[in-house]
Amino acid sequence: MYNEHKGELMTTLRGLIHNYNCFRSSKKNFSKDDFLIFIVCDGFDRIPDCFKKLAEEKGFYDESILE
Repeated sequence: MYNEHKGELMTTLRGLIHNYNCFRSSKKNFSKDDFLIFIVCDGFDRIPDCFKKLAEEKGFYDESILE
């Protein structure tokens, strides 16, 4: 992601979930443990506040561990 705002982040996450569901429903034997998603930001100061808030609500961002 590069400076995605809340709406753009939600679109990205929906796409990831869609792709995950496609893999899981295929005839191959994928499990949830076969997937790992990384979100890479170009500098902490560039992360929009709306992204941070949504990410905290969704449980994949915790600013307190960065201090």
